Amino acid sequence: MKLFTPVFRLTTILCLILLMGCDEDKNFEELAPYRTYTALLNQQDEDAPVATVLENTLNITIEWSRTSRGKYLGTLSQPVDINKSTLWVSTPPTHAVMRIRFNSPTEIYLEAGQGVNFHTDTYSNVSLELKVYK
Repeated sequence: MKLFTPVFRLTTILCLILLMGCDEDKNFEELAPYRTYTALLNQQDEDAPVATVLENTLNITIEWSRTSRGKYLGTLSQPVDINKSTLWVSTPPTHAVMRIRFNSPTEIYLEAGQGVNFHTDTYSNVSLELKVYK
């Protein structure tokens, strides 16, 4: 017996549509279990990082500042529930380490470097993602 017959595929597709509650008035943002802020960060020399926002269903802004070599603070325009949030940052080929964490519900700490206590500046197209789950 063939498992993936046309009837099986059609039944599976219909079940998925029903499970997702597909409604013409609903979009992915309403169905997703989280809201997100996604951006690409670029930083040069002693300047603050600059974000190119790719998606922002959280409707927040993040103001970046450079505190010292390879250390940056992002101040959120409104607080997030850090107990329901995840932060992720990519590591560019120019760096060995990128670390990110919440300092508070309105502040993100970002660190860039080549190893322990060896912080460095200047990176491009570093992906940053903040997700806040419902």
